Amino acid sequence: MSKQSLSRRSFIKGMTTSGAGLVVACQLPMISGCAARLPHRKENAWEPNAWLQITPSNDVIFYLHCTEMGQGTFTGLTTLIAEELKTAPHLITVKTSGVHPDYINPTYGIQITGGSTSIKNTWDPLRVAAATTREMLTSAAANRWGTATSNCRVENKQVIFGEKTFNFGELSNAASELSPPKNPALTPKDSYQYIGKQNQRLDSKMKAAGTATFGIDAGVPFAHKAALLRCPVRGGKVRSYDASKALIAPGIIKIVAIDNGIAAIADSWWRAKKALELINVEWEYPELKNHSSDSISKQYQEILAEETGTKARKNGDGANALAQAASVHRAVYEVPYLAHATMEPMNCTVDLQEDHCEVWAPTQGPDVAAGLVEEATGLRRSQIKINTTLMGGGFGRRLNQDYVFEAAQIARASGLTVQLIWSREEDTKYDFYRPAVMANIEAGLNSDGSIDTWSYKSTGPSIMSYTFQEAAGAVLPAWFPDGLVRATGNLGPTIYGGMMLDHSSVEGSQEYHYDTPNVEVRYAHHDVGLPVGFWRSVGHSFNGFFLESFMDELAHNAKADPVDYRLQHLSNNPRQQQTLKLLKEKSNWSSPAKPGRYRGVASYPSFHSYISQMAEISVDNNEITVHRVVCVLDCGTVINPDIVKMQIESGIVFGLTAALKGEITLKDGEVQQSNFHDYQLLRLTESPEIEIHVIDSDEPPTGVGEPGVPPIAAAVANAYFAATGKRLRKLPLTTS
Repeated sequence: MSKQSLSRRSFIKGMTTSGAGLVVACQLPMISGCAARLPHRKENAWEPNAWLQITPSNDVIFYLHCTEMGQGTFTGLTTLIAEELKTAPHLITVKTSGVHPDYINPTYGIQITGGSTSIKNTWDPLRVAAATTREMLTSAAANRWGTATSNCRVENKQVIFGEKTFNFGELSNAASELSPPKNPALTPKDSYQYIGKQNQRLDSKMKAAGTATFGIDAGVPFAHKAALLRCPVRGGKVRSYDASKALIAPGIIKIVAIDNGIAAIADSWWRAKKALELINVEWEYPELKNHSSDSISKQYQEILAEETGTKARKNGDGANALAQAASVHRAVYEVPYLAHATMEPMNCTVDLQEDHCEVWAPTQGPDVAAGLVEEATGLRRSQIKINTTLMGGGFGRRLNQDYVFEAAQIARASGLTVQLIWSREEDTKYDFYRPAVMANIEAGLNSDGSIDTWSYKSTGPSIMSYTFQEAAGAVLPAWFPDGLVRATGNLGPTIYGGMMLDHSSVEGSQEYHYDTPNVEVRYAHHDVGLPVGFWRSVGHSFNGFFLESFMDELAHNAKADPVDYRLQHLSNNPRQQQTLKLLKEKSNWSSPAKPGRYRGVASYPSFHSYISQMAEISVDNNEITVHRVVCVLDCGTVINPDIVKMQIESGIVFGLTAALKGEITLKDGEVQQSNFHDYQLLRLTESPEIEIHVIDSDEPPTGVGEPGVPPIAAAVANAYFAATGKRLRKLPLTTS
């Protein structure tokens, strides 16, 4: 059985039995041994593994399997390769890989970029792959010179012995005939040339010059432009339609119906978009039409009042210990649905021929995309090529492949090569949203104010209910009939609607990181039918706000300093404790703030990283202004310090947008927001001064793309309490 089918079996087994979401144990291979041909294979080049290719002309090509969406994989992963090849990063050519089993993300069991795992998961594999290649090249050179490998050194695509040199290309054929070393020597930290240094981003020049190819730039020049008319209520279907007026509109080539609506295909996108206004459609509305934001909130309140929910964690006597506590403190917190608001809207180009299909898409999940294209076109997976492009923002939105499926269906229905482009309004109204969630938290306190019992119950929709449906095509064996693939995927709502726990709903609350003898965490699934997906920091985005806001309430009830109170409960978490101690120092927490300024703190680990933040605000006419944010981070070994800081800064700004502005509301099932005028982002003039302090560490690297998001809303809310004495327990933080 191939590695590919094994990983698929493991994925399905993990998803249906562990209840831990997409977490599967599998290994990213060091040397490509899979029967599946590498998508970039060249007959005249040496490919020592799935990532590296060395040509006779001395090109060193790194095939990047983690998509670049601004978070720095283009530079960060290349740096790992560069360090072990003893070659400057800018001398390495970086190309995007295709779909292949060797590129499976070991955390999730499929080929995706997400969960702040790119550096964490490739720290060992890429260094070993490059070190193996280096030692094989060095051995090939030593053999030619008749000397020991210890007499040779490697520098910038050359092996050097005294005055003699061979470039990598000259040695590639000889090296390819050698057996790979079993334990190649990795470069020690004190000899790093590139890791931990302020290396320039490799994608900066092409982005600044406008030569970078994003999804919306990609594809083939003869592709026709497509726009899609969808039901105003997500999930609605076409009952009947009249497109007679649209068909005679200027530039229109075809009008076709697909599962998700009516597509107009034209010689320009604007003409296709305008033609949609001429189509009369009778819609069949889903159950979602019966729901609005207020009614959903009331349903959540009713669910939290019931003795329901799946237990995600229980330590000691759990919630039962509340009865023995000296005092009990309770609070209810709530967050709304949120859109991703990527700068580049969804788009996909599909060139469908009788025996093959080529796709250009800015996607975080290329093999999921391939599975859905297979279903849409009827082709085999081996006949489908996915070209992953640069993307203008992902934030988890491009883990869902609805736009790829739509484009493939339009191509099949029309018989044309098409590029589907969403408008900004469509991007806002048809997102896979961050779930709206409500939580009831209770804490039993000892007589000294310390926490004896922590009881946490939340309710909201499950991301995995929707992810399971899309991922089925990527993980089931290719010989599965399309009908069986879809039927398996449709089990998602059943499995994660009560049978199994979706870890993304309780991440952060399940791992509750403070010292407390009695802990109980429960989750009650409730879904009205609005699709939800992975939003930057996922469940941590709301559980971080809930947990750290409530922790602040307990500190003030105990009449304790909020920082010291947290430190008191972190004796079993020394790395998190260290970030908070350093934050206290760097933020001058013990000194008074400027007149009219107030401070709040939050300390919340996520994605295997440890992070604490302080927000300094003022309040004027009920308006919150965030002036300063200080952040301390422990993310293990740092690959590129500047990229780490940029990612944490962007996470803070992203989180501040959600804290102060972000809200998707429903009325009769329809999303009310449509563009940046009513779904606003933090403006440059509103961005605070941000200080990032990164703790030096010898530990393996951990995530940085997402950990900056979860603490900031709580830090601001806690600062608002310090300013006014009022608790804000609902996002966005409205003060009127």
